[in-house]
Amino acid sequence: MIFYFSGTGNTKWAASRLAAATHEDLINIAQYMRADESSHQIAEPFILKENERLGFVFPVHGWRVPRLVREFIKKMQIQYEASSKSNRPFVYCVCTAGDSIGLTIDNLNETIAASPSLSSLGIENVDSSYSLIMPESYVGLPLMDVDPNEKEIRKKEEAAQELAVICEEIFNRKEQVNRLVKGPIP
Repeated sequence: MIFYFSGTGNTKWAASRLAAATHEDLINIAQYMRADESSHQIAEPFILKENERLGFVFPVHGWRVPRLVREFIKKMQIQYEASSKSNRPFVYCVCTAGDSIGLTIDNLNETIAASPSLSSLGIENVDSSYSLIMPESYVGLPLMDVDPNEKEIRKKEEAAQELAVICEEIFNRKEQVNRLVKGPIP
């Protein structure tokens, strides 16, 4: 099961490729969080089947997990159908960014640890984490702008190559992978 949030489409592209590679369902966090409490389109609690992966895919906002994603993780109700209580799902994240992610994964792990539903499954952090550098879309500060066309094309090509490797590692449930571009300013 892959929970994703995408503002510009970059992250949706990555999440869609992951879903195709892992044969798992995509759930759009924004659509879920916008739903009226009494008329959710998605059944809750979410039920993870045995051997199903649990993924979070989102863009980095100010070197943090987007607020909408943090609120969703804290609120979500999830159950795991496993034959053994000691068995827990493989948990990962892929975050997209224009250049670096700072301490986003620390922020994510704090959010996961604060989720009663995830904690009840023995999940306190991600098993593997990845950052995927995509075309710049954040222009909220002075001197920040979108990438020039040539750089955007190069980033997309490199992201596609990197995502192929990420998909394979996630499919194989490779643990303790932290391929992250943290940058000089966390």
